[in-house]
Amino acid sequence: MTDDATSSADVDSRVVFLSHSSKETAEVESLRAALEARGIACFLDVLELRAGDELVAALKEKVQGARAFVVVLSPAAVSSKRVRQEIEWALAAEDLATETRGHFRFLPVFTGGITHAFLAWLGRPEVLGIDANGRVLVDVAGEIAQALGVLPVDARPRPAPPPLAPIAELTLDFSDLTVEVRDDKERVRGHVRVEYQPPTGPRGAAAIHDFESPLGPIEVGELRWYVETWPGWSFGTERLRRATEVEEALPRWGRELFDAALAKAQTPVEDFERETGERRIVVQVPTPADVEDSAIDDAERARRMAANGAAARLLALPWELLRGRRGFLFEGAHPIRVVRRLPREGAREALKFDRRILRVLLLVARTSDAGWIDPRVSLTPLVAALAPLGDRVEVVVPADGSLTALTDALAEAERQGRPFHVVHFDGHGVYDRDKGLGQLLFEDDTDCADGKITRKTRLVDARRIGGLLKDHRIPLFVLEACQGAEAGAQVTSSVAAELVAAGTGSVVAMSHSVLVETARRFVGAFYPALARGARIGTAMVEAQAALANDPDRSPPGLPRWEMRDWFVPVLFQEPGGDVRLLPEAGLPNAAETELVRSTARGRTPGAPAHGFVGRDRELLALSRLLHRHGAILLRGTGGVGKTALAAECARWLLDVQRVRRLAWTSVETSDRPRQCSKILAANSSLVSR
Repeated sequence: MTDDATSSADVDSRVVFLSHSSKETAEVESLRAALEARGIACFLDVLELRAGDELVAALKEKVQGARAFVVVLSPAAVSSKRVRQEIEWALAAEDLATETRGHFRFLPVFTGGITHAFLAWLGRPEVLGIDANGRVLVDVAGEIAQALGVLPVDARPRPAPPPLAPIAELTLDFSDLTVEVRDDKERVRGHVRVEYQPPTGPRGAAAIHDFESPLGPIEVGELRWYVETWPGWSFGTERLRRATEVEEALPRWGRELFDAALAKAQTPVEDFERETGERRIVVQVPTPADVEDSAIDDAERARRMAANGAAARLLALPWELLRGRRGFLFEGAHPIRVVRRLPREGAREALKFDRRILRVLLLVARTSDAGWIDPRVSLTPLVAALAPLGDRVEVVVPADGSLTALTDALAEAERQGRPFHVVHFDGHGVYDRDKGLGQLLFEDDTDCADGKITRKTRLVDARRIGGLLKDHRIPLFVLEACQGAEAGAQVTSSVAAELVAAGTGSVVAMSHSVLVETARRFVGAFYPALARGARIGTAMVEAQAALANDPDRSPPGLPRWEMRDWFVPVLFQEPGGDVRLLPEAGLPNAAETELVRSTARGRTPGAPAHGFVGRDRELLALSRLLHRHGAILLRGTGGVGKTALAAECARWLLDVQRVRRLAWTSVETSDRPRQCSKILAANSSLVSR
């Protein structure tokens, strides 16, 4: 090889110099992480020019010895003496490389209103740059990788999804609700106003008529037995017969509910059914009556309490079972979603959020005194669903599942000006009938602060959670917890209702206790729809349809066991809350996401051929220990699975974005294992011996 040529191997071993103004340091740091996730080593210039030839010479050597020079051209950068000096060095290096047939790339990235015209001022109008105006810098990481030859030049990002079409709405607005007993049947009765709202234009037809619920305590009790009791003891002829009867009753109950609420409102219903675009039915109850008013007597207080209880019972009816003449409403080419809506006081500002990067907060709460659930059950399908978004998604998983961890994460997001689009609670929930409030089971704050491996439960009620979320205006909260939508004497006593009242745009909750397998399958269908660009409501009805189309609820590897429980996940939503969360820039291409995935995992061993089975408690223990300690030593006899556990933990930490890249090394054949352990400990690694 001659002196005037550089091999591709030499080029690949050098770094990319990132030049920028100090005002863009935070964004450029994210860009560097995105480039390094694609295998592109970077030198991030964080120095300021100071007096002294030695520093200037060192900086010049870094620029001209780099594989490429990427400069973020913003107004601040153009005005920076240091950046302009670095540009001059880079252009000189490119000229020299051209003369000697060497390899050096000068690559400008335009942002902050700076355009390609600036290159004419530099005397380099022929140079090709990347336009990042209106985008965050991580959006152009793939384009930089293409320009540097790391990705195929024809691998263009997919276009952003088309604009959402308006949605047709049929509102069921209930009033004058009471609970009455007639012919030995206890039923919710009242009036319902059915109004059709076309996708565009003025309001459509409306009709008011009497309403009597076809489902009472007996039917609701049978439904609860089927969902919550039967799965725990599903054998026995009598139990199987009872479960079969409930399954056979579901279509009938759905039709009866449709007839009671909609059959008498012929004109608005027919207008609504003619629509072929996106459609939703909204179930709305009246504002809860004030029972604390000192001016009312006991009789009036009792009447108001009864009205509140009737509204709560009506909202808790299984509206997802609604069935028209041609099947359940969620079925077919033009499915209809069902949304529960609460009355609210005063106008609320429309949801506003940054669509350039989707931010998801996933809180995983696992305690020793509640039923154990593998922490990977929903995390795995969630991460897999969002993986195609690449750098356009950030999944934040706090090391602890405590209320403090939730409040700290929300506060830090507000401090950074980067609030979350989605908050997902993965844990247990209960409804306390004595207090009349829904509750979530968090990890005990003290146990988390002390770094304990096993942690007690801290019960937090709906009002406390609603107060915590007040004014955050989170577009979507997913309550992957039992009974998150259950209410007793008042509609606002459920966790879901409190979150909506606090300002959350949409809340996905469970109307009953939910099977782990149902929750896993729901998450696995709901998030891919969101990532594809669907509205929240569209993703909801698609996930419900996926549950209905495949009733298998047996955990992987066990005999098939079926259950019809698609109606358990329900959606609460404020007006204007049915939004698209997908970043506007669209999705990166498949080659780019695969490059990021393979670069991040490095040579870490994959899961065993039979899969990683069990040991989920040990996995969570390792994750908690690594939050407080630099290195963990796994000891055991050969063949017990130390390496498999270490590799699975490494992949876990990568999935939850606690680390960006994995480095795998073996000390089996080393004659200096102690030194290897020290090196790994210094780099906060996991050691398997």
